[in-house]
Amino acid sequence: MPSPIRSSSASRTRYEWLLLHLSFILIGVITTLLGPILPFFIRHWTLTDAQAGFFFASQYFLSFFGVALTSIFLPRFGFSKVAALGFLAFGTGFAFLGIGPWMLATAMVGAVGLGYGLNNLVINLRATQLPSKNTAAAVTLLNFSWSIGAVLCPFLVNVVVPTHGFGTLSVGLAVPSLLFFVLHLTFRSAHPSARPARFTHGLSEWL
Repeated sequence: MPSPIRSSSASRTRYEWLLLHLSFILIGVITTLLGPILPFFIRHWTLTDAQAGFFFASQYFLSFFGVALTSIFLPRFGFSKVAALGFLAFGTGFAFLGIGPWMLATAMVGAVGLGYGLNNLVINLRATQLPSKNTAAAVTLLNFSWSIGAVLCPFLVNVVVPTHGFGTLSVGLAVPSLLFFVLHLTFRSAHPSARPARFTHGLSEWL
């Protein structure tokens, strides 16, 4: 007969896997949103090609910055809190995305990119530490959940934006983002295992 502690641990692991998969479906929608929504931005603000391209620069520069921040945040706060911070960035970005001039919108797209940079790496790393029979297969399946969201994204834009406007879609993404922020914040996942010893490399070696 399985012990109550083992049963509780298994239930907790299943819940965390479910949370990660649902998180990645939403992240898949968010990551690919800029492509199908950009024509709306161009018409709404009468943007030039250079101005429209600035949205991509903002998203992916802040995404790179988010990835860099994980090396600082992850050892200090653990997986769940860093993931929660990423979803808070998503929620903030979408809450203010359709408000104000296009430069404010690029800043909010940057906030979304920051959330992606934090969450994509952290959730993949967490998946490698959860119990599974085949870690590689489990991570691959997790990224398949991301693909589901990515495929759904243009259909959601095509259904929601022409009839209800971008504001409805933006709020519709902000609300689940903030919900996942709460779920990850209240979930106590483990801190990453002890970091290996750091080695110092001289400038000549880097060059």
